Amino acid sequence: MYLQIKKAVLGFDLFAAWSMQKARGPFSGFGEWMHRAPYISCAILILLSFFMAWQGLLGLAQPHTH
Repeated sequence: MYLQIKKAVLGFDLFAAWSMQKARGPFSGFGEWMHRAPYISCAILILLSFFMAWQGLLGLAQPHTH
């Protein structure tokens, strides 16, 4: 089973690499966006964490009635 998982992951990686190469052709700025992708992802995660923290604080501030 472990070997099957490794084959599936390798297949996915090869497909991802192939599709990235194909996408670079028609879109001239695609490579630049891919270099910025980790920063964009990090910013989205930080915004999401602030939103979740805010929701948690609002939940703690409200009295719980059971």
